[in-house]
Amino acid sequence: MKSVVIPDTVVSMGYQVFQYCSSLESVKLGKSLKSIPDSAFYQCSSLQSINITGNVISIEKSAFQECTSLKSVSFSSSHLTTIDSYAFYSCSSLPRVDFPASISSIGRSAFDFNSNLELVSYKGETDPGKDEFGSFNWCPKLSAVCVPSEYKSDSFCGQKQLAPLSKCGISVSRP
Repeated sequence: MKSVVIPDTVVSMGYQVFQYCSSLESVKLGKSLKSIPDSAFYQCSSLQSINITGNVISIEKSAFQECTSLKSVSFSSSHLTTIDSYAFYSCSSLPRVDFPASISSIGRSAFDFNSNLELVSYKGETDPGKDEFGSFNWCPKLSAVCVPSEYKSDSFCGQKQLAPLSKCGISVSRP
C-alpha cells in the first residue's frame, strides 16, 4: 500500500492502524478526524510528508515515530493543541517544523533524534514544553528556535537559543 486517504466521515482511527507499513508514501487525512492515535504511523519508513488538517486536536504518543523518510510536516489545523511524547521521534529526514500558535503542549522527546532538523518556529506566546527534559534533544543541526517578539519565556521546550521570527524570514499576522 503506497497511499491512504482517510475519508472526511472518519472521526477516529485505531491504535497502531498503519504501524510498520514500510511502503506507505502518502496519507491524506479527512476533515473530521479528531486525533492521530498512538503509533498510528510508527515506522512507516517511506512516508514523505503529512499535512495535519481539519479538526485534529492531538497527535498522540509515537504517532509518527521513526518515519525516517518524512521530509515535510505541515500543521494547517487551527484546532491542534497537543503533540504527545515521541510523536515525531527519530524522523531523521525532517529539516523544519513550523508550529501554529494553537499548540499548548509538546511532550517529552517529541522531536528527539531528528538529525537533520535545522529550523523550528512557533507563533504562540507561551512555552508549550511541559517536560523538564525537553522535546528537541539530540538534534545537532538545530541552532535556534524562532519565536514572536511577544514570547513570554526564556526557552522553548527546553531549547534556550531563541531568535525572533523575523530573523528567520517568518512573518506573524495577528487577528
